[in-house]
Amino acid sequence: MEFDYRTICLETGIWQPEAQQLCESVGFQRMVALGPYVGNSTSVCFEKDVSDSRRSPESVVQRQLDAYNACDVEGLVVT
Repeated sequence: MEFDYRTICLETGIWQPEAQQLCESVGFQRMVALGPYVGNSTSVCFEKDVSDSRRSPESVVQRQLDAYNACDVEGLVVT
């Protein structure tokens, strides 16, 4: 199954600084609130462009699987 997603959006809260740091560490950028989070002062929304085929969800998962099968812990973490 193939998807044609260009952007992944997610939401976390102001009381989850670890989640915010994780999002930023994997390339998500803060964005204006969306959907039910508009006007919610405790929400923090993020987005990430995945239109590059190398960064497609399928490609990332395949690289993770390849690294896992090769017992390449560093490669798995980097992916």
